[in-house]
Amino acid sequence: MMRPTAIGALLLLAGCVPQSHYVWDKYDTSLYNFYKDPATASAYTEQLALVVHDGDAAGRTAPGVHAEYGYMLLTAGNGGGAIVQFEAEKRLWPESTVLMDRMIGLANGKPPTDGANIQPAATNQPVATGKPTS
Repeated sequence: MMRPTAIGALLLLAGCVPQSHYVWDKYDTSLYNFYKDPATASAYTEQLALVVHDGDAAGRTAPGVHAEYGYMLLTAGNGGGAIVQFEAEKRLWPESTVLMDRMIGLANGKPPTDGANIQPAATNQPVATGKPTS
């Protein structure tokens, strides 16, 4: 049988479990489910919307969450909503500016100018790179 001091120590240590600096909600579970079954994209996008909402409300949105939500909106054909999320990612995490500017360009239907062949998943159409084909 455990002594009262051991039980007290366990309770004290349980109270010291570090809390996440960011709001994640059920992000990990929904991402896992989405990877296992891409048909759950709609549920995953809804979960991302909750993570973004709760994170913004608490002022603790994790890096990349707005970008990921924007990407899911873009693949669903909601370019306007995607741009809003990409802009939010840039505002919260300025180090993402270069990538977010490229994603905003894709959402606006503009091909990348550096020759990269990036395709928006919503259309599965190749983006013109400006390079001649042989």
